[in-house]
Amino acid sequence: MALFSARFRGDSKLEAAAVSDPAHITQGARGDHVRKIQLALIQLDGAKIDPDGNYGPATAAAVLAYKRKRNIVNRSYQTQADNIVGKMTMAALDAELLLQEQKPVFVQSLSPPAGFPRGFESTLATGRISALRQSFAVGDGGAPKPTAPVGRPPAPVISEVVISPGQSGTIQVVGGNGGTLLRFQESDQKAFAKLKNAKRSTNGLEEIDIGSDLETFTYVGERCADHTFFQWVGPDPPGKRSGILSVLVLPHFSEYEQDPVRAPDSRFKSGLLSVEATPLNPRAGGRNVNLFGRGESNGFADFSTSIKFCEDSPKTKDSTNKPGEFLLKPWTNDPRKPGAGLEPKSVKNICCRNSPVFPVTIDEIDRIAAPGCRITFAGDRGFAELLRKTYVESGRANKPLDEGPCGGGFGGFAIIFELKG
Repeated sequence: MALFSARFRGDSKLEAAAVSDPAHITQGARGDHVRKIQLALIQLDGAKIDPDGNYGPATAAAVLAYKRKRNIVNRSYQTQADNIVGKMTMAALDAELLLQEQKPVFVQSLSPPAGFPRGFESTLATGRISALRQSFAVGDGGAPKPTAPVGRPPAPVISEVVISPGQSGTIQVVGGNGGTLLRFQESDQKAFAKLKNAKRSTNGLEEIDIGSDLETFTYVGERCADHTFFQWVGPDPPGKRSGILSVLVLPHFSEYEQDPVRAPDSRFKSGLLSVEATPLNPRAGGRNVNLFGRGESNGFADFSTSIKFCEDSPKTKDSTNKPGEFLLKPWTNDPRKPGAGLEPKSVKNICCRNSPVFPVTIDEIDRIAAPGCRITFAGDRGFAELLRKTYVESGRANKPLDEGPCGGGFGGFAIIFELKG
């Protein structure tokens, strides 16, 4: 009889044991074929044995326990199970391994709860909705093994968890008897989370062996902000993988103290800009947001429009100017809204001071700005002209309330305008 499971298939000694009584495997046997049986017993029955390739008393006891649970007895000459791996035992082991290999493995978040990532509608249309709703993950059989650093996740990102720096999470691998749990990310410069008790660990990649199904693992978010990913990689068949659980480490609130209100800059007749090129007399009726700022706009909450820039310059500890820990600001599009990210059309005043204007910044301004939102930019003239072209010249904003060279300790150009609405 041919064997079909990836673990047993092609092993001449195991295939002989499946069809020939003299080839049965008994206590005292040694070799890789014995090790494969031991691994199968560990995977299928949770046997507490060492897969050392030695069919000793512990392995014999594990075989006997396996056969008793499944009532594997040759009634032609037996009345009870024995500790021999013969034709019936090989058939049972092979069938169970094959069935398990064909089932998807899930990496699910026990705490905090996971949800579907944004933009997931196309995946839901594939017909895997019931499995996804149960454990927020699907199997993926052909993804290459990730290495650090990883450019993009090598399998579908099926579920998403958001935690704060320092917060811990618990995940569980369902159906993954044996195999390895990986934590990996796009960059290996620093770890965005740490997997507890990982056997092999670098900033970009951590691995931990899985001993049994439903085993739980704990990770902790580091003091930084970005994505990290978890995926199960199985031993059989080679390359079998689960879908990916994405963990976003994001701060809830800005950690910067606010500067005092500054005097108006006399060069701006509107009285809307201070000598430090920060907004004055903001509009009422909505939130005030400082993009990429560090507390310099009094009464404005600091945010980043990009997850890549939630982490900022190190905090200065003392007069020696020795860098301390890095400070963090929240992401405008944090999915934990309300309370962390900004709701659409909720912001009445936006300041961007001495910072670049990225395409994602324009996108986020479009998303969060309420009708009539006042935008104050001070910094590079090229970015000021980009905002003018995007909003004023396109007709989406009114004529600038004020503009011109500004101070603020860095020089530059300021433009203040309000969106139509």
